Amino acid sequence: MLPLSRLCRAATLAPILFASVGCNSVLGIEDPVAREQTDAAADQAADVATGTDAGQEGSADSPSGDVVEDVALDSPTQDVLEDVVLDSPSQDVLEDVVLDSPSQDVLEDVALDSPTQDVLEDVVLDSPTQDVLEDVVGEAATCGPECPVECVQNQCVTVSRIVALDQLTCAVLSNHTARCFGLGADGQLGDGLSETSPTPRVVKDGTNPLENVAAIGPGPMSQHVCARLMDGHLRCWGNDSYGALGVGNAGDLDDASQGPAPFPWTDVAVGGYFTCGVKDAGLWCWGRGNAGQLGFALDGGTTVTEPMSAGFGNVSSVRSGDIHSCARRTDGSVWCWGNNDNGRLGNQSTAASPTPVQVKLCNGSTLGGVESVSVGGGHACAVLTNKTVVCWGRGGSGELGDNLAQDSHCATPVAGLNDAKSVSCGADSSCAVTGAGILECWGDNGSGKLGDGTQVQRNTPVLAKTPSAVEQVSCGIVHTCAVHLDGSATCWGYNSFGELGDGTKSSHAVPKPVLWK
Repeated sequence: MLPLSRLCRAATLAPILFASVGCNSVLGIEDPVAREQTDAAADQAADVATGTDAGQEGSADSPSGDVVEDVALDSPTQDVLEDVVLDSPSQDVLEDVVLDSPSQDVLEDVALDSPTQDVLEDVVLDSPTQDVLEDVVGEAATCGPECPVECVQNQCVTVSRIVALDQLTCAVLSNHTARCFGLGADGQLGDGLSETSPTPRVVKDGTNPLENVAAIGPGPMSQHVCARLMDGHLRCWGNDSYGALGVGNAGDLDDASQGPAPFPWTDVAVGGYFTCGVKDAGLWCWGRGNAGQLGFALDGGTTVTEPMSAGFGNVSSVRSGDIHSCARRTDGSVWCWGNNDNGRLGNQSTAASPTPVQVKLCNGSTLGGVESVSVGGGHACAVLTNKTVVCWGRGGSGELGDNLAQDSHCATPVAGLNDAKSVSCGADSSCAVTGAGILECWGDNGSGKLGDGTQVQRNTPVLAKTPSAVEQVSCGIVHTCAVHLDGSATCWGYNSFGELGDGTKSSHAVPKPVLWK
């Protein structure tokens, strides 16, 4: 509430208001001169409103009830106030914050003299109380308490994308900034502190928030993070073992001030101590390459500390797991490379390959018509143009969703899914979002990461108990997170490092909101 002295100082900016009230009156001091001036102003207001001599209609001390009623008929006061206050919780807020006056009558006297909102704006909004009114009324009216993340300059900030990594989570917000939470000992949170946090931290570029973030690379097995900016640059932070950050083996970084060579990157994915990206529709990788996970054979050594071309083109997207990767080409085919234990390359073989090989269906034909692909710890899944999902690789925990709980060296259909919009693979679990916003998950269910309220392994998809329709999902090693259609986010599963972002380190088997504030 504003001090009375500030209201008095605003008299020159609000002449109509203080003609009705007067500083001495507001301060509780009886002033005969001011009282006469007030009476005169009231008479004049009545003359304007009724076309008669106000003194004949009522007493000289104030306009009569009839005059006020006559004026009010042309301008319903309550409606005017509601329009100006912008649906604030009550009229009392405006009275308490703006007027600080003894009664509502003062505001009515001012507002009723003019049937337009302009007078009220001139009297109130042009006064020094404008900032207070905007803070209390305008911002709440623009954003509302339902705003998922925060209100910045009267704009509601929501969650655009979320990525579950190795015991940490990062999100891109609608204002193109990023926040991370969970394990942070190697600088993975990007906030400059190298500390673990159960609540979201702002990713920083030096001392300032990192801006213009377009996407954060997925990778359930990664303890480093790479963000792609809107201008095509990359910024990477966290664990730099084997040169995974692509900045010349600089060591662990705790903020997002550095990144690989400034190519116009169109996609990026982070794996277990390595990274792959797409530039000019070509595949580039760096970091650890001991199992061929970089997409090219190394002449000597096992590490590349800066981006190197794999000589593989027509690539639209890339995804990385622990020690293998897969890419979708522009023709809708999928190619994988790296370690091939459990048949994770999907080419009906278990032989490792340092160069990309094409994924096949179990009938021997090549897999085509792929809309998107995701890579987990030892398996991968793809959404096809007909909205079904196929998976391949390690399957002992049910992560292939084919009800067999065994490895598959070729792409096999997920049981019962025929309306999938996207899919995400974790270390040993998978989840898909349907066109109706329903979330279905399958595989290992340790700590409840399937979100069905149990810890029972599921060999076919089950419904996750999400509070509302889902837009996007991301599976990590031991936890899962989702973005909902309203721009909010929930996480569930293992939480020993605060990777669920709910302010605790307690695991839970059903989705709970991330606490951004």
